[in-house]
Amino acid sequence: MSSISKIQKGQFPLDISSLIERVPHKPAYLNEIPFDIKDWILAFINEPKHLLRMALVSKDWESLIIPNHLQYRILDARLDRGYLWDHLSVRADLAKNIHTVRLMAPTDHQRERYPVTLCPPPEDFEELELSKIASAFRNFKSLRSLTWMTNMSFRTLPNLVFGSLLQCHCLEELRLGQIAAQLENSDVESLWKLSNIKRLVLRGTIWARCLGTMEDAFAGFLNKLPELEEITISYNPISPVFTSCALPKLKKLHLWPEYNVALLGQNILSPDSDMLQFLESHPTIEDLRWYPIDQGLPLPQGLLPSLKRILTTDRIAKTLLHDGSIVPERRMELISQISLGPNTIRLLQGMNGAYLQELHLWRFEDLEQIEGLGKLFPNIQTIDIPNFGRTGRYSADELIDTLACFLHLERFLDSSLWLAISLMPSKDGIQKLVNRLAASCPRLQTLRHWKRVNNLSWNVILKRRPVNEIWMYGDDVNWVEQEEFEED
Repeated sequence: MSSISKIQKGQFPLDISSLIERVPHKPAYLNEIPFDIKDWILAFINEPKHLLRMALVSKDWESLIIPNHLQYRILDARLDRGYLWDHLSVRADLAKNIHTVRLMAPTDHQRERYPVTLCPPPEDFEELELSKIASAFRNFKSLRSLTWMTNMSFRTLPNLVFGSLLQCHCLEELRLGQIAAQLENSDVESLWKLSNIKRLVLRGTIWARCLGTMEDAFAGFLNKLPELEEITISYNPISPVFTSCALPKLKKLHLWPEYNVALLGQNILSPDSDMLQFLESHPTIEDLRWYPIDQGLPLPQGLLPSLKRILTTDRIAKTLLHDGSIVPERRMELISQISLGPNTIRLLQGMNGAYLQELHLWRFEDLEQIEGLGKLFPNIQTIDIPNFGRTGRYSADELIDTLACFLHLERFLDSSLWLAISLMPSKDGIQKLVNRLAASCPRLQTLRHWKRVNNLSWNVILKRRPVNEIWMYGDDVNWVEQEEFEED
């Protein structure tokens, strides 16, 4: 009997060390790797920019990556592109390379990203077949993240998509919004069977109503997600069903109560105590958004020892920051929404300010207080001061001088500063202030403001002259306005 036969029959153990020593060493070259192994390696690369670098290795790698991986890694596409979904339903060999999908409505003005080389748009209109979308999703074997925030008015589409997601065993991030006018139990039955989710977003009134009618199913779904780290959820404040769950790895919890789905006459204060018990049993939480109704809710000492980011009321934020049993160990990165005063200043002075990157203020007394924050928190990148720049209180020059205290500032949110700048009587005056702002805050990229015309937040994006380059604006800092799209 040969040695191989004996090994197969288990007659003696296999010791390959002696065999390896007899085989002469030969270095393996990247280009000599078999085609299927190369394709398997590429499946682990998420970022298109990294794929591009890999494509520069050789012509062989380039032909494998472009377009099969580069154009099939991220899919941001409208749901009404029938030819695209037909292509992805047929070409399973290409669809398996997609890692990230964002479904968009025809009215969505955000930029799309989808394959064009192997899937050119047809000259004639093609009718959309919902079964093709479901078939395409079944081919997304490497799908990691799905974002679907818009309603396309296709009544059966959620059921089809969620059923197909059961084939996407790599799915870790699920972000869902107002995807339909209403959802029945049968529509989301497949959704509750997913078991690998790490980041979950359910935003909008539709989810608050839906979860209220299937509390047990949703609680069972959460309890079957041992790796769940992040939850952003719209819910009925009367029945926050997630508070009965145990989530040992939870790090982020963002709560959006929908009070319009609560029944009149119900006590909306009572769930705050349930929520507090949930926080006590989850000391792993690092990022919390919670605005309790009960303003007198007592907080126990030692609550949330791992907390780094907090979006809450002034009283809750100050109580957490005043907890002497934890303050020395806290490494706060975001604080919201506090009102500045002498007591608050003293509280902030007792913190380790080196870690703070984002600060949301509610009120302040004078610019001197704001300037003091620049010294306490030298590494702040984002700051939110809603009434900063209020007309008639301070000049635009005084406001810019105050912001210059934040040396690492990149984003300035919800302020009236842009209003003060735009009220200058001439375009030259506006440009002068923009240039001065950019020079005073060399890292500033975004200035957010509110437009009353359409009641939306808009971002002013500063575009600076590249170093050692001459461009059409001379030394002026150009800017563009963009409507802000909600991320969370």
